[in-house]
Amino acid sequence: MRDSEKRCQQYYQDQFAKYLQCHTPGEALNECLHDFLDQRPSGKYSSRNRAAGLASAQFWWASETVAEADLASLALARVLHFDDVISIDLLDHLATHNADQLRWAVRYSKLFTRMDSPLWIHLRKGCVDLQWQTFLNVCDRLVLQLEPLEEAILDAERRIKSLSLLELLSYLSVLAYFRLEDAGDDPAGMEWVAYERIIQRKLRICTEMDFRLSTDVLGRSLKRHLSPMLFPQRGEGAECAANLDVVSEMLVAVRELIDCERSIDRFCFDSECDYQLRSGSPVIVNRSNEGALRWQRTEQKSQLLWCYWMRRAIEAFAASELAGKLIGSADNHEANQLAYIKTIRSQLYLQVVFGLGERVRLNNGAEVTLFHAMLASELTRAFFEQAYLQPYQRYLDESGDPVAALGRLAFDGLLHGENRFPMTWSEQPEKIQRIRAWTVSDDHPDGDPEAAKAILQFWTSDLQTLSEQVKQTPNLPTPRLSEKPFYKIGRYSFQFPWVAGRQNTPCRLL
Repeated sequence: MRDSEKRCQQYYQDQFAKYLQCHTPGEALNECLHDFLDQRPSGKYSSRNRAAGLASAQFWWASETVAEADLASLALARVLHFDDVISIDLLDHLATHNADQLRWAVRYSKLFTRMDSPLWIHLRKGCVDLQWQTFLNVCDRLVLQLEPLEEAILDAERRIKSLSLLELLSYLSVLAYFRLEDAGDDPAGMEWVAYERIIQRKLRICTEMDFRLSTDVLGRSLKRHLSPMLFPQRGEGAECAANLDVVSEMLVAVRELIDCERSIDRFCFDSECDYQLRSGSPVIVNRSNEGALRWQRTEQKSQLLWCYWMRRAIEAFAASELAGKLIGSADNHEANQLAYIKTIRSQLYLQVVFGLGERVRLNNGAEVTLFHAMLASELTRAFFEQAYLQPYQRYLDESGDPVAALGRLAFDGLLHGENRFPMTWSEQPEKIQRIRAWTVSDDHPDGDPEAAKAILQFWTSDLQTLSEQVKQTPNLPTPRLSEKPFYKIGRYSFQFPWVAGRQNTPCRLL
């Protein structure tokens, strides 16, 4: 054992002895484990140093004391993140004398998902009683269900390997419209997670060429991979149809994979989740319906709070100068008015609940008013809802064919000199000019171009930067692609109406 680990071991044993002076053994161990979970001792100690020090402390051999410590499983889960800090002897002792707590530690740490872990291999070989065998078999079943789905995703990726990032986004955008009718059943936007997963996987293998977009490259790509679907011609479109089928298959597999991963997460962290091995029955079950009832109460509270903030926003808007003015064109007035009310709602919510100020500072030091940042997002949402999603739904109701509806939407846009494709794009100056009109104030009656530029930057996700991040640190969490409505690829700013038209602004900002 290294000196740093020995010092950590001594620290935990000294702390335990100190707490024993005024607590029962179980309470004393809990207090000691609090110190560990709070990353003490402080100083130049790594998580591994602390885990090794804790695992070598003598109090783990006192089975009754460990059984009385509520935090034992959480602390052991931290230890099990490392394959070489807990001794096999102690692991066997805990498996025999504190089996329930060790099983919860395995669940909390997701040790069973690391199939090549020597700790997991040892437990699988050494734990032979019925309770352990049931637990081990349940873990195996949860993990094994992932393998065919991961293989299906890899196979699909191989078949469309030649597609660039832009071309993949083209197919995803078409397929996303197919699912718009299900949006009401997906209020939290979980459908987006599948699209995000596919895009993030693509970003891991993107090359510099994926981000070198020019007018010619963009035109050739769209002509080959998007136009044949929207404007079909006899003898064309076979390649597009085949690619669309593969991307659709991949989406189905990714959705199922995410569902399985959520089942594993529930098994790992939900105290109401129990497990069983019965023929024809699921391996994980609810111990009671308390969790579902708690979720329903939370959902009801969320809806009531949403109504509360909207009512406050309506009252504030009614008392403002805007209440009697035409906002934008007469045709867009109602949608713009609602966007302003939602902006006030978001501003009130973010300032009262989370303490945000009047201005938001960007990473480069530039500042933009919170109101204008929220307004740009809400007006973007209103625009895509009114100009894209609603017409698409009308055309879909008439034809019953999603691709035909998309083609008609795109064709109508071309007739009016507008881009109504499943994804839109423009260069930064054009996008800034559009946003400028949303930054009108007493100081800038014609809008503030610098503020518009800052707002665009605030709501933009640079996919090239994100690609570099996921390559360098693949295991770190990445920002959700649905958090921002603008996506930078090369010098172009892209937007996806199926995302921008259905986003929840306060949640995205947080």
